[in-house]
Amino acid sequence: MRDALDAEAWAVLRDVADNPPDPSAPPLTGVWQHYKDPLYEAGECAHDADAADLRAAVDRLASLLPDPTDGQREALAAVYAALGSDEDGVREVVVYHPLQLDAAHEGFRTAVRTLRTWREEVCADPLCPHYGDRVPLSVDAADACEEVGCPPCHELGHVEHRFGYLGPRYTADMAPR
Repeated sequence: MRDALDAEAWAVLRDVADNPPDPSAPPLTGVWQHYKDPLYEAGECAHDADAADLRAAVDRLASLLPDPTDGQREALAAVYAALGSDEDGVREVVVYHPLQLDAAHEGFRTAVRTLRTWREEVCADPLCPHYGDRVPLSVDAADACEEVGCPPCHELGHVEHRFGYLGPRYTADMAPR
């Protein structure tokens, strides 16, 4: 069973490995704008020292489901993908800080996001039912769209990178949209 889960989860990660970022792409450090508008300063990449333990816990959970349903398999595959770690348990993350202070998030201001999700494309149209979803959509979401006649987000021009690079340091012309 773990092999089936791994195959689904690792397909996402292999796509990132097989399609490395363009060397002419912007550096990671600097000021970035989230597709929902806020500005962030990305300072560095890091690894999650607990990733191997998290993966082992999910592996244990998966082993407790001798004959999982399709829904359970899908949920476990999503958890493996969300961990964003490779077979060795290495999980690379971007460490970033908001440049605006508001009540959108209480608590610690510093955040981390997996490198994969930092670089992914999302639907950026607030009126679309897939707003904020990773593009291309999962097979299930794409099938549901097809059933109700919702055209793909790419065709509608709704797609943006989750974060867009603005420059190495903040300047006055970077104010949110």
